[in-house]
Amino acid sequence: MVLSDVVVSIEVDYENFKSFVPEGSEVIRCKGKPLNIDTPINIVVDEEDTGMPLADISMLNIGSFVITQDLYEHLKEAAEDTCQFIPLQWSGIRMWLVNVLSVADCLDKENSEFNSFGGVSSVVFDSSKVPTVGFFKIAEDNHTGIFVSQNMLDVINKYKPTGVEFEKFLAK
Repeated sequence: MVLSDVVVSIEVDYENFKSFVPEGSEVIRCKGKPLNIDTPINIVVDEEDTGMPLADISMLNIGSFVITQDLYEHLKEAAEDTCQFIPLQWSGIRMWLVNVLSVADCLDKENSEFNSFGGVSSVVFDSSKVPTVGFFKIAEDNHTGIFVSQNMLDVINKYKPTGVEFEKFLAK
């Protein structure tokens, strides 16, 4: 583990770029566990996003994100075994769903705040427990947030992808 005073999460810019939905009625839940999907999933543009530009990072559903083929080639080695890349197909274009598998026990429970339902409302990380590679999730937010190690953040920033912002969280 590496010590840092900040951890960042991936925030997809779905207001300015295309978002996707699975074609038909298929539901995909990315909750920190592998999905048994062997063939590419056909996706379509969310009807509200017609005419918006395609980004390198897009949204399919909460708790996951979609990346272009080029970004996949750039990230796959650095991600190691922290995620599962699931092939997607949109209008003849190969894209990839990133299903984050790594669930880290790195929340600073003494300094984080929790809501009345037991979920975390203000995240503070224990810097000594934050993963050093790839992507990760935490169980305390129902596996919806996608956080990145410093190493992965450096790899992503080197590519300079469109469609993504990063939210910073305190680590003590």
